[in-house]
Amino acid sequence: MSEKDRPLSELSEEEYQETLREISERLGLKMLPEDHPIYQEPPTIILNPFPKNDSKEEVDDEQNSE
Repeated sequence: MSEKDRPLSELSEEEYQETLREISERLGLKMLPEDHPIYQEPPTIILNPFPKNDSKEEVDDEQNSE
């Protein structure tokens, strides 16, 4: 069995990290080190980050009422 065909659970820590690097590069993702400041921030959930644009709907309603 080649090294590429082994399940992740059987890889050493070094092989596992290298595999993650290869996968992230192929997907265009950036891996952050474990001591990166973002890991010190509390978890955050952003709901509906873009406000609904009501002005366009108002214009459409005015045009439809005529």
